[in-house]
Amino acid sequence: MTTSEVTQHPIHDLVQRVLALQGEQQLYEPETSSDEVTAYARDKAFVAVKIVQSYLAQIDPLTVSVWGLTQVQNVIQAIFNEVSSFISNGNPGHLHNAGTQVDQALFPLMWVFSTRTADDSLKPTELAIAKLSESASSTFRQLVDQKTQLEKIIATLSAQVNAQTERLETMTTTIATQKADAATVTAVVQHAYAKEASDRSTAFDENERAMRDEFDRDRQAMADKASQALESLEKSKNDAAQLVGVVGNIGVTGNYQQIANSENKAAEMWRWITLAFFAGGIGLAVATFVEFWKEPVSSGNVWAIGIRLLYAIALATPAWYTAKESARHRTNSDRARQRELELASLGPFIELLPKEKKEEIRAKMTDIYFGKEVENHVTGSPLDGKYLKDVLIELVKANKR
Repeated sequence: MTTSEVTQHPIHDLVQRVLALQGEQQLYEPETSSDEVTAYARDKAFVAVKIVQSYLAQIDPLTVSVWGLTQVQNVIQAIFNEVSSFISNGNPGHLHNAGTQVDQALFPLMWVFSTRTADDSLKPTELAIAKLSESASSTFRQLVDQKTQLEKIIATLSAQVNAQTERLETMTTTIATQKADAATVTAVVQHAYAKEASDRSTAFDENERAMRDEFDRDRQAMADKASQALESLEKSKNDAAQLVGVVGNIGVTGNYQQIANSENKAAEMWRWITLAFFAGGIGLAVATFVEFWKEPVSSGNVWAIGIRLLYAIALATPAWYTAKESARHRTNSDRARQRELELASLGPFIELLPKEKKEEIRAKMTDIYFGKEVENHVTGSPLDGKYLKDVLIELVKANKR
């Protein structure tokens, strides 16, 4: 340990910082100074720190405990924190805590300064009392200043109240005068309103009667026009129904006509295909017959003749299928053409019949033309007599064309 550890101990700066807070205005507000407990704790904290400051000036570095100075520093640091918190938020509990730190922690550590010199010229107690007196004087001066300010405010408010009272009396007189004038005006207005209301009621009744008469005339005229319009619409409805029926018949029969034409074209195509296959097979057979007509029959040419005839048969065999397709399309064309004629002549045929009879005929036609299953296609043998007959018929028809 050295002498500089005592003379340069942080407690010296901390004491100066605490005593610097003593000049803060927040510590001497009327609310704080009027509370005896709070003011006592405040003054006690600063007096104790001031005493420590005087002791620090008197101690002999060779006879003081550095550890003890550090403990005193910790307590003064706590006092500094509490006073700073009070200045920040104004909570008196922080000053109470500072006073408690003095009683419970700082005073018991005063043994650290028991070896100070006998020079007591600073008289710390007298200095503390002087500081308290100065603090009290400052507080009273603040109270006097506030009293003066309050007296000025009260005087200003009294003047304002007197002015408002005079204004209120003037307004009361004015209101009484205006009230009398308003009563007079109200009586005049009520009389004029009653007369105007009577005139308006009479005019309204006359207008209402005129409007009722005009409305009755317009309603009768509209009823007559509506009746005529309904009759016209009924006639148009009947004409439209007949037109729709005609258009519907044309649409249905036109569809069957298109089907008949399409099936007829397909039948013609398959007929020419049949002729081509059959002519190819017959041509190959005739060519074979002509080529081997004058040659003697031998084992060599028998096989050639047989193979060529098989080729001719194979080439002519598809003709049975194409002839069958031509006949099927021809049948579909004839059936569609028949239905076209039947549906086209149905309307004129039943036009003069009663409505019930028309409905009955239409119901029967529905059963005939709708709900029928499609006939299955049956594939037969090319050697079947029916298919051979169809092939010959198609060939004959193709030759005639």
